[in-house]
Amino acid sequence: MGKPSSMDTKYKDDLFRKYVQFHEGRVDTTPSKQRPGSDEYLRVAASALLSLHKVDPFYRFRLIQFYEAVESSLRSLSSSSLRALHCAFSVLETVGVNLFLYPWKKEFRSIKTYTGPFVYYVKSSLLEEDIRAILHYMGYVPELGTAYRLKELVETLQVKMVSFELFLAKVECEQMLEIHSQVKDKGYSELDVVNERKSSTEDVRGCSEALRRRAEGREHLTASMARVALQKSASERAAKDYYKPRVTKPSRSVDAYDSYWESRKPPLKASLSLRKEPAAPDVGDDLKDEIIRPSASLLTMSSSPHGSP
Repeated sequence: MGKPSSMDTKYKDDLFRKYVQFHEGRVDTTPSKQRPGSDEYLRVAASALLSLHKVDPFYRFRLIQFYEAVESSLRSLSSSSLRALHCAFSVLETVGVNLFLYPWKKEFRSIKTYTGPFVYYVKSSLLEEDIRAILHYMGYVPELGTAYRLKELVETLQVKMVSFELFLAKVECEQMLEIHSQVKDKGYSELDVVNERKSSTEDVRGCSEALRRRAEGREHLTASMARVALQKSASERAAKDYYKPRVTKPSRSVDAYDSYWESRKPPLKASLSLRKEPAAPDVGDDLKDEIIRPSASLLTMSSSPHGSP
């Protein structure tokens, strides 16, 4: 990207001159002069100007901060859109054209901000600071928050330049709407189109193709990542299945083998009880008592005087 060449500058100056002549010709009261009809040829020429190859987009607009104003409005205002911004720039262009065509008329020396067209087409689409900046270039200053009023004599040339850039802004909105219609099926928003157009030197077709290629690249990358994730998941499951311990149910023959050897085991001895049992009587002591203790018959015999044996 670079600065516009002398040929590009000449092309823009020539279009600016034709733009002014078109509007001045509509109010020319000379009977012999033919009034211009549609401004379609101006729109075609403006579209070509805005798509000049290898020219920095910065040079498309010199007075209006077009892309910044559009981007901030789309981000901040829910009622803003490229189509609504097209209408807003059209209303402001009409203000400028009326001012440089009829600078002496009192009705064009002030703008009431509470009127229907201004509220519904301008304030609902553009941020207040951007509206103030555009009207400031025309010579208007805010008054009591309800109107804008000319502060001094009209600088006709500057008003013409601002009106011309507002015309270019309308055409640029039309081009971005065309781009969006071609790429919205890929999930792009109007704000995405603005960001692309702000940094691209391509025309409508070139911007559309660039956005579609980028979307297809993302889709291909997403699909590749999904395939990798599936393959990784499958390999992890296979590894887990490989190292999982094999648990099988014993067969009936093994059960019979175990039952057989269980039946062949010797019976277990009864465990000794820890409770103390009465000790068995000593047989030797009983015999000793029997020998020492005399019987009743012996006692009778020993007590008789004639008891000698």
